Amino acid sequence: MTQRQILLHYDAELRRQRRERADRLVDINLAFAGGKEAEQHLKELLK
Repeated sequence: MTQRQILLHYDAELRRQRRERADRLVDINLAFAGGKEAEQHLKELLK
């Protein structure tokens, strides 16, 4: 792999990790808040 390819893969992995963290934050927030929004979110996750 070239240095550029390595950097592109590294940046893509960082973006993936940040998105995963953001998704986890939403999940945890909805779990604590509960209500209809949490139920709908859970249904979407289980599809």
